Amino acid sequence: MREFQETTLWKSILAKTPTMDANQRVCNVNARVVSIVARSSRDLPKGRLVHANAAHNGHDSNIYIANTLLSMYAKCGAMVDAARVFAKMDRHSIVSWNSLILGYAENGQGELALVLFASMERRTSFHFDGRTFVAALKACTSLAVEESKASGSKTMVKPVSLEKSMAVHALAAARGFQEDVFVKNTLVDAYAKCGSMADAWRVFAGAGNRDLITWNALVQGFADCGEEQLAFEFLSMMEVEALRADGLSFTAGFKACAGLAEKEQGREIDGTMVKTKALEKTMALHVQASRKNLDSHDIMVGNALVDAYAKSGSLTDASRAFARIQKRDLVLWNTLLAGHASNEQGEETLDLFFQMIMDDHTEPDARSFVAVLKASGTMVALSATRLIHSEICRRGVADENEIIACSLLDSYARCGSMQSALQVFDSLAKPDSVLWTALLSGYSREGNTRLVFETFCAFLDQGFRPNSVTFVCLLTASSHAGLVAKGQAIFQAMELKFGIQPGPEHYLCMVDLLGRGNRLDEAVKMVEAMEDATVGHWMTVLGACKKWKNVEMAKLAFEKVVELDERDPAAYSLMLATYASLGMWQEMPRVYEMRRKGGGLARPGLSWWTDETGAVHKFVAGDVRHPQMEEIQRKLGELAVKMNEKGYVADLASAARKRASDADKERSLCCHSERLAIACALVNSSPGTTIRIAKNLRVCDDCHSATAFFSRIERREIICRDSSRFHAFRDGACSCGDFW
Repeated sequence: MREFQETTLWKSILAKTPTMDANQRVCNVNARVVSIVARSSRDLPKGRLVHANAAHNGHDSNIYIANTLLSMYAKCGAMVDAARVFAKMDRHSIVSWNSLILGYAENGQGELALVLFASMERRTSFHFDGRTFVAALKACTSLAVEESKASGSKTMVKPVSLEKSMAVHALAAARGFQEDVFVKNTLVDAYAKCGSMADAWRVFAGAGNRDLITWNALVQGFADCGEEQLAFEFLSMMEVEALRADGLSFTAGFKACAGLAEKEQGREIDGTMVKTKALEKTMALHVQASRKNLDSHDIMVGNALVDAYAKSGSLTDASRAFARIQKRDLVLWNTLLAGHASNEQGEETLDLFFQMIMDDHTEPDARSFVAVLKASGTMVALSATRLIHSEICRRGVADENEIIACSLLDSYARCGSMQSALQVFDSLAKPDSVLWTALLSGYSREGNTRLVFETFCAFLDQGFRPNSVTFVCLLTASSHAGLVAKGQAIFQAMELKFGIQPGPEHYLCMVDLLGRGNRLDEAVKMVEAMEDATVGHWMTVLGACKKWKNVEMAKLAFEKVVELDERDPAAYSLMLATYASLGMWQEMPRVYEMRRKGGGLARPGLSWWTDETGAVHKFVAGDVRHPQMEEIQRKLGELAVKMNEKGYVADLASAARKRASDADKERSLCCHSERLAIACALVNSSPGTTIRIAKNLRVCDDCHSATAFFSRIERREIICRDSSRFHAFRDGACSCGDFW
């Protein structure tokens, strides 16, 4: 470190200080140091340099400089340095205490902040001011955030932080600071973060001098606590109060739109689940924000807007909103990435990820990798997952966040590579319950029932307690294996032994379990007894009826689905397939007419294969657009000849076409999307390598049989992930045992 008097910074200060007496000169120099240190609050090394120079000449003992140093360290998150400055001070002012308490509060150490606050209260020589209570309430807010993380819920009440907020509130009232506008604003925010909107409202209603900050705190609180309608109402009331909404107002509004989208069931449009009510709200609010140019100039508004559009299912609008924002940051990129990944837009997510790195030169963080790993898992793109894994290791991001490890494990599992998933799991010294559950989920999705229950026993032996997700995995595994009695025992043990109340997702597993086991009466009774039965529950019954060719039960389930959502395309497809499997052609026109009137357009089957370069080859039934279609058709023709020689007989009911000849039906089956994807993979990959494809619907009976023949003829392992589960075909047999 250079000598203090030789520092360029200090020389410049001295040069600008006019001639005056010694005391005035020192005070002026101190003031300039204070100013420079304050401006260094985002540059910790520079701040430490100024501190060292001040200490060398004894100026750090000046209370004004010490207070500013303390504040600088707190703003930089260097609370150890801040505490050292505080401890070294000969005397403390109210500013010293406030700076340290606020520093701990804003750096996620709320408990320490409140300990200091209590210590300050015991010192009779100090008189609190409004900023003291603001700092203490921010400490309560910090505790609320930690409680929220621990509970996994943002909307529930946080009792510990709420109790402390009430205590600080009572003390503020006793000291006469309840009417302080800053204290009131922070109180509204603190109560909202603690999940007690009733208390937040009481403070707001009793405030005679509300300002825009007070209103924003209340609207944000309603949005955070899941009271979206109230958030919209108070946002509208701001205009009545002649308050002009600012960036924070619209940020809270779009947060409410996103919350509304998460609750809305939505309906499928072109393969995407669109939440129409939330989308309408978002669009209306967007119009208002755009009039003030907040959607393009305010990064917080833009981020919340992109998130709201993505959660509403309109990725086109999300991308447009993203493009309008002039200064993009990593948070904004992550929001768009997460939006595409959550809507199963895998290819687009990967493209965005590489665009972010290559074109925008933005460095990815843990959240970026979580989104892109989800995308590669959705695409069943093992090569992409491996590439991302290597990039994570190169950047050292995995050491920062265990969520990365969990996402890696899940992505490998979704790609049908449980060996790689297990390697990720084994590489961790102490896997937590989340990673154990991810491993369990992978085995369950794969249909490996033995390893599901072995892993669950090991999970319990490690002292972990199962949660609701754990039981979804166990029940799904039981269902896929046809273990009805075991599944029923697990379902009962959930509440009796582990105290977990079954939710709709567990009942869905049980309905599936009973349906697969041809216990359709019990499945129907279970759904009818549910207060919150959804389309998904009745669709599961309908799927089981199709499997067991029970047309009467199928009619009942179909009618229930149409009552709940007449636009659901899958219901019409399943009912048509059920009639076709029984040769009940005369019943099918009525279903076609119902679908036309209800607007339930048929969802096309889509299958895809991702090659080693990351290119995605997508196919729909009868597709002719692929540049290699001649080779693909030739390969399918060769396979058809060999299959027939080995005893393959087409399941013509899977064609569901009455007027077509048997030959035409068989030709249409050969053009199903999964066969085109498999043939494309066979043409473009090395002999003996594993093929991984994915389909957005369930694999039909005939394609399931044909793929088994493919695996035997080509001596390849063919892994197909459909909307229900994984099918791993090896030497003519499927891992599902033809039970799916």
